[in-house]
Amino acid sequence: MNAEPSTSDVARVTEVRARIEKYQAWIARLERTRAVYESHLPRYRWGFAAFTAAGWSCFAFGRFYGLWGALSTTFISLAAQGMLKTRFWEIDEELEANRREISRLRASIGLRREDAR
Repeated sequence: MNAEPSTSDVARVTEVRARIEKYQAWIARLERTRAVYESHLPRYRWGFAAFTAAGWSCFAFGRFYGLWGALSTTFISLAAQGMLKTRFWEIDEELEANRREISRLRASIGLRREDAR
């Protein structure tokens, strides 16, 4: 029997390895994006707090203005926090999905994680 892989097997393994490299590049980009978001997080939170405080200071102009300013800035700040948390969640989910796909591709060609390095 001939134990040498066929040309189609070699081509398939080469294609899968190329796909794995693309997934790894995308994972690296997502991780950099997440790191940038994390590094800006204190600044965002401070900005949301300052914005809300500015809204609450509208009470200096009267009850109606204060109520409008306080409610609107609080709502906007909470919505912004929610959007930021959602973005973190989306990135984390996409990272996990890409890692699962890489594991699936490696398994499809019999490549262990240690062999890929």
